[in-house]
Amino acid sequence: MLWFLILGSIFLLLFAIGEYLFRRRKWDAEHTRKLVHVGSGLLALTFPLVFENHWWVLGLCGSFYLILISSKKFGFLESINGVDRITYGSDLFPVAVYVLFLWYQRNVGSATPEIGLSYKLLYLYYHPLLTLAICDPVAALVGRRFQWIPLTVFGHTKTIAGSLAFCITSITICIGLYYVFGEYYWKEFGILYLLVTGVVTAVAEFISTKGIDNFVIVAVAAILDYLFFI
Repeated sequence: MLWFLILGSIFLLLFAIGEYLFRRRKWDAEHTRKLVHVGSGLLALTFPLVFENHWWVLGLCGSFYLILISSKKFGFLESINGVDRITYGSDLFPVAVYVLFLWYQRNVGSATPEIGLSYKLLYLYYHPLLTLAICDPVAALVGRRFQWIPLTVFGHTKTIAGSLAFCITSITICIGLYYVFGEYYWKEFGILYLLVTGVVTAVAEFISTKGIDNFVIVAVAAILDYLFFI
C-alpha cells in the first residue's frame, strides 16, 4: 500500500509539472506530452521491484487510465491532450504497461534454472518499456526537427529521420541493458538480436498511427524477446 501511494503521488506530481510547464512556461503541448511520457515510463520501471501482486499495478494503471479518459471528456490536462491531432496514445500507455507487467510475471512464474535468476528476467520487462518510454519520443522529436524523407502512412506523416533515430536508440538501449544484465541475453544471438530488434520495432512505430504505437511497440518488443530468449 505504501508504494502504491508513493508512486501514485509521484505520477500526479508529474502531471502537475506538465501542466505548470504548459500553462505558466508556455511549453508546447507536444513537449510536455513527451515529458510526461518519458517520466511515466521511467517510474513504471520500479513496478517489478516494489510490487509482487499485479493488482497493485492494475490499481495504478487503471486509475490513471480513468484520469486520462476523463481529461479528454471534461477538458483538463491540456499539457497531454492539447495536441492538434487525433491520438489514443495516452490512453493506451497505462494499458500497455499493465499487460507488459502481467507478461513479465508469467515468465517469472514459469522460469527454469536454465533461464536464470528472476533479476535477469527483468530484461523482459525493462527492454519493451524503455523502448516505448525513450525511443518513441526520440523518433518524434528528431522527425519534427529534421523532416528528412517524409512519408505518408495511413494519412499521417512519418519521416525516415525519425525511424532511424528510433532504431539507433533501440539498439543503444539493448547495449545498455546488456551491461546491466550480463552476457546471458547475448550469448547466442548477439548482433542479430540487436539488428532485428532495432529494425522491427522501428518499423512497427513507423506504420502505427494515432498513438497506437504506445501498445504496438511494447507488444512487438516483448514478442521478439520471447522468440529469442524464452
